[in-house]
Amino acid sequence: MTVDRQITDPDFLNEFIRGGMAIISLRSTRTNVHFTYRITRSDHDGDYYYVARKSREDEWTYLGTLDDKKHQFRWTKATAAEEISRKSFKVFSWFIDLFIQTGRIHPQLEVFHDGRCAACSNWLTDPKSLDRGFGPKCWERHQLLWKKATG
Repeated sequence: MTVDRQITDPDFLNEFIRGGMAIISLRSTRTNVHFTYRITRSDHDGDYYYVARKSREDEWTYLGTLDDKKHQFRWTKATAAEEISRKSFKVFSWFIDLFIQTGRIHPQLEVFHDGRCAACSNWLTDPKSLDRGFGPKCWERHQLLWKKATG
């Protein structure tokens, strides 16, 4: 039931990827190559997110962590050595580093969410929820957390 929604607003993307269970796809407008990633907030430390890529077999493979405090993505001991040299790893690393540094989405890159809530990963059916990337209950909870985190 994929309902791809393009994300063009950097502020929205920033909130979406920190939703807790976000799934995004990155597509090059130059090559038309795309990769899908899951960004999941750590249960132990809310400043860490685990990043995984989706394989052609619809399986998730761990890539590394996104550290919100240090504003960086990195591989860890749990990252398989072959993943670091894959294009999907390099694309995510390039994308997130550029996004963190500039606060913008590269003009040759399109970012999509697949129609699931960024916080709970349930399918969204309401047009308003699809546009904001969060279901109504998760949106209220996320707004409270986001306001606390951003002051």
